Amino acid sequence: MYMRSLGVLAKVLFVPALLLILAGCGANGTTSKNDPSGDMCSGCLFVYATTNADQILTFKPDSSGALGTPAITQGGANSPYLMAPAGGDTLYVSDPNKNAIDAFAVNLSDGTLTTIMGSPFSLGAAPGSPEGLLQFGNCLYVGNTNGTIAAFNITSSGALTLAPVSPFTAGVAPVNLVSYNPYNINAVYAADFTGGGIWGFTFNSDCALTPVSGSPFATPPSSAPGAIAVNWTTIYVVLSGRNEIAAYAVDASGALAPVPGSPFMAGRGPASLLAYNSFLYALNGLDHTISAYSVDQNTGVLTEIPGSPFPAGTAVAGLINGNGGVLYVPDTQSKSILAFSVDGSTGSLAPLPGSPFPTSVGPVALTRVVSPILTPP
Repeated sequence: MYMRSLGVLAKVLFVPALLLILAGCGANGTTSKNDPSGDMCSGCLFVYATTNADQILTFKPDSSGALGTPAITQGGANSPYLMAPAGGDTLYVSDPNKNAIDAFAVNLSDGTLTTIMGSPFSLGAAPGSPEGLLQFGNCLYVGNTNGTIAAFNITSSGALTLAPVSPFTAGVAPVNLVSYNPYNINAVYAADFTGGGIWGFTFNSDCALTPVSGSPFATPPSSAPGAIAVNWTTIYVVLSGRNEIAAYAVDASGALAPVPGSPFMAGRGPASLLAYNSFLYALNGLDHTISAYSVDQNTGVLTEIPGSPFPAGTAVAGLINGNGGVLYVPDTQSKSILAFSVDGSTGSLAPLPGSPFPTSVGPVALTRVVSPILTPP
């Protein structure tokens, strides 16, 4: 996925691609700024995939979670990250070829995409490649391979304007981002894949980032910290260079401290993480498996569940949080999307009937948009 000098491990690290979602759709006559027809679908789910063929695929899963034939929108090839702000009707895509962010309006009646005026939005003249995307309030943060985090203000139309205070220094390659708010501290954490360490910041309404005391927080030598996830008061980070997952407790200031027993063993080349209820999933990019763990909500300690790791085709990267019992994994090599049902009590995974779902081109990264639930539906 990443044809860069960071090597084979880097190619399986930077892309979020596992997605837990629950299908369902109703419709009524409510309009939104991106649904002029007045037929917005209440509580509908749309799944989006970037590809290796200059396309963005749009799926509308059926009630079982099965994927049918997608609609196609032109988009940047090998875009490694895409995300949609919660409850919104916009889609943002990292565009490595342009060092920019592509922005699309989402029609909430059928999921179709329309380019937002002004897109693509440049990260500036400094060379680099945008990677992880993180939205909080009116701010969009973008990790970059040039050692910075860019900050954008999101306008009412979904267009982006670089914040005057942007960019912010964050090591060598802060390409994976996560937000944290259990203590209402409004924190952003970035895992520095190349330089090591986890950079912590607090942020305010003008999108400015202020380093947390003690940041950056150390990771083991040669660990290549990558994907990062939050489960209540614990931050989890894959250590791809060591085939491990590190766990850090967060205090009220935003400072990190290793959880007793951390790091925990994973498969070969863990590439991404997904926190879901009391479980954590890691996609292992070099042995094409998914490691599944139960999470002790009090201590943050991970325990691998029976049956783990689960086979995942030839998939090499993935993970985005969702809101239900179906997990999707893009498999670029087989040109398909894998789907798993999740046992809500044990966390175990089972292939969804019909999976894998063919895509004709190689899917790279996934996200989803869920339209608002309207009353009456």
